[in-house]
Amino acid sequence: RSGDWKLVAQKAKVELFDLAKDVSESNDLAKTMPGKLAELTRLHDAWLAQMAKPAKAGEKKWTPGMTSEKKKKLTAEEKQKARDEERAKKKAAK
Repeated sequence: RSGDWKLVAQKAKVELFDLAKDVSESNDLAKTMPGKLAELTRLHDAWLAQMAKPAKAGEKKWTPGMTSEKKKKLTAEEKQKARDEERAKKKAAK
């Protein structure tokens, strides 16, 4: 979350909400506000990169578009590359 903006990611689905105008989080703005989506995704990825690895569980969990099985097999560098490729695909689709 950043200010009034909230990024929600569940598996491959990423949603963006403006909580100042949509308290109930019913209007997903991810497709109509790609710049804000990219900004919050960058902020989240930077925050996630700073976090320590979980003490008991495996790797950090949030990676858009990837299944649990794929996450377990990838190194941190491979995960970052996958994130970068996903962003490049979204940017190219604009």
